[in-house]
Amino acid sequence: MKSRSISLIGCCVLLTVAPAARAGTVTSVTASQRTIAVGVTITVKVNGTNPCGAAHIIYGDGDAITYAITGLPVDQTHVYQKAGTYTIIARGMGNCDGEATTTLTVSAPPESPPPARSRASITAVEITPSPGRVQEPIAVVTRGTGPCVYDVQYGDGTTEQVNARLPEDTHHTYANPGRYVVIVRPNPPCVGKFSEVLQVVQGAPAEPARITHIVASPTPGGTGQPLAVAVHGSGTCPYDIAYGDGNTQEVNGPLPQSTSHVYSQPGRYAIVVKAHPPCAGRFTEAVQIGSATPTGPRITRVSAGPTPATPRQPVTLTVDGAGTCAVTIDYGDGNSDSKSMALPESLRHVYSAPGVYTVVVAPAREGCTGSGRVTFEVRRSRYREEVQ
Repeated sequence: MKSRSISLIGCCVLLTVAPAARAGTVTSVTASQRTIAVGVTITVKVNGTNPCGAAHIIYGDGDAITYAITGLPVDQTHVYQKAGTYTIIARGMGNCDGEATTTLTVSAPPESPPPARSRASITAVEITPSPGRVQEPIAVVTRGTGPCVYDVQYGDGTTEQVNARLPEDTHHTYANPGRYVVIVRPNPPCVGKFSEVLQVVQGAPAEPARITHIVASPTPGGTGQPLAVAVHGSGTCPYDIAYGDGNTQEVNGPLPQSTSHVYSQPGRYAIVVKAHPPCAGRFTEAVQIGSATPTGPRITRVSAGPTPATPRQPVTLTVDGAGTCAVTIDYGDGNSDSKSMALPESLRHVYSAPGVYTVVVAPAREGCTGSGRVTFEVRRSRYREEVQ
């Protein structure tokens, strides 16, 4: 009898050591409003159980987007351009399964006087990857509407000013691990201040290359004008971009990576980015292209790297924008320069002493608009201090 009890207990222990793998499930999808007008932003909420790393939403109007997420529930926004009744389908992807549907009615907008010009605003800020890693770039994606001048404070003494039509993304590399508060602060008349906490850790063994998200800007775009597609992720990744107008492009390089495309006809296009193995990830973003409006040379922003910088070592300053501009450059250390630049363009400057410096780039004469500034710290490296 004793040997039988021991055998039974041993059997039961073996059965409980290997529990069934747990997967998340999409259980429902809801819309913030069941009836909306054309052009109104609606929020779609996908509910369910975790873990869940991706959700695929079919909006019923031709747009179907797979979102990389950290868990359920998750909210996404969408705008319908035509009246009708639409069925929204949400499906779990990867380590998540299940499917749910809901419907909503989109009505034609009521006849009314032309609406007042919408106010430029920041509506959301995303940081990827999170957590970040020392000496690896992170992206701060600022979403919203309209042209906006805003400052990005990275929490390590570096501040970057951006002047661009939203959405727009900036990049930064942290020199030390820690907890950083990233603040995106608009300048009037643009509104919408956001802050996000980012944890930066020491570098770990490289993960498999993958695409995490894409950003197309400016949106809406214009015919005959470049539209930038920034592909974010990690590692070196081969991928294809289908621009939705019959044109495709093959890209192979370290992420993040940017390409540009010019549309010849107005309309709504779905940009699809698909990775090639061993890289992973597939993303779609819809863009609206309208008739072009004349624009002249323009400065959109200034960035600096590496930051923090080191005394007597070159700092690369990148002036983004379009066209050829005559500019003045104030390096913040008592030195200045004037030159004509075909934007975007990079230049280098050497700081002789530690400190916090603000570089300002502004047009030198009429014909060029916009401006840019970036604030960063120059500090002695620990290695140099120990050697001295």
